[in-house]
Amino acid sequence: MMLTARFGRSRVINRVNAVLIMAMMAAYYSLHLMVLRMEQLERRIDRELLSMNGGENMSPEAQEVEDELSQYSFNFTIDMNNPGKCNSSEEVFLLILVTTSPENHRHRFEIRQTWGNVSSVSGANIRTVFAVGKPKNREAQVALEKENTIHHDIIQGNFVDSYRNLTLKTMLCLKWAMQYCPQARYVMKADDDTFVSIFTLVKHLQELPSDTTDFVTGFVYNSRVPLRDPFFIPKWYVSWKEYPRDSYPKYPSGFGYVLSSDIIVKIYQAALDIRYFFLEDVYIGLCIEKLSISPVHHSGFWPEFVDIPSCRVDWLLASHWVKEPEVMLNHWAKQNTNCSLVSQDNVDDQASE
Repeated sequence: MMLTARFGRSRVINRVNAVLIMAMMAAYYSLHLMVLRMEQLERRIDRELLSMNGGENMSPEAQEVEDELSQYSFNFTIDMNNPGKCNSSEEVFLLILVTTSPENHRHRFEIRQTWGNVSSVSGANIRTVFAVGKPKNREAQVALEKENTIHHDIIQGNFVDSYRNLTLKTMLCLKWAMQYCPQARYVMKADDDTFVSIFTLVKHLQELPSDTTDFVTGFVYNSRVPLRDPFFIPKWYVSWKEYPRDSYPKYPSGFGYVLSSDIIVKIYQAALDIRYFFLEDVYIGLCIEKLSISPVHHSGFWPEFVDIPSCRVDWLLASHWVKEPEVMLNHWAKQNTNCSLVSQDNVDDQASE
């Protein structure tokens, strides 16, 4: 009798829980639909207002967005610099610019101990530099300056280091490449949680035609749509006012992509005429779209974590989400175990012994 009563009570509780969950889901989707409808209405109103009198009757909300965007400028100064990292008297095949946060000391340490420490592969010179913005406290700035005093490989732009400023950080990379390493043949932008399979990457780039120009390659997204739901992943939320198009142009995923150096100046100049957008890889896509350049997709740039069993992962050029301590070091150790892809310098050294 007691077991029957308990079983019946449990069934009632489960039903109540199911009803509550369904009610919560219905409320969420109703709110989501309401937000989408409101944004569509706002978008229509803004378009109608902008079509009147040459856009003079802009809504207060749209004007607020314009005022915020107008605060972004690519005329920032490079306050911490290491121009000697890329000597103008030497040839540089690949310049790697790693966007990183000031507090990510461990990430930079592990990169310096692994692929970022490689300066030559098969006779191709490589230079690696870390790009940051301004931290929000003095202690972090002091620690960053001390780190740079030891390694001499950090560049810092005069803007706050934040997620909304990632495009500024990427433009810092392009500006530095233009001014201090114009002789580089290729320029790679990578995040500090990206594992670069440096030997395979250089091999791939060396196999490209010597006259390669207007070249952008990475894991290319096509026809992706902006995230319009402010409750799903708030930091990726994009309003119609920020981005009034239904979909993004083709763009290489920001964790790692390579540009031929001839388009660095072109992208920077194009950016001066394109409204600021905080998703830096999409912004690069907007710039190259303006230049009528189509990025080349290569699945060797993998936007997810890849467990590397050995150096035989010859398809991999770069992978993302290498965040946990020592994983970068473990990847590097595995890749270099019995690895036939070694730098020509090492081969020459071994032959001379």
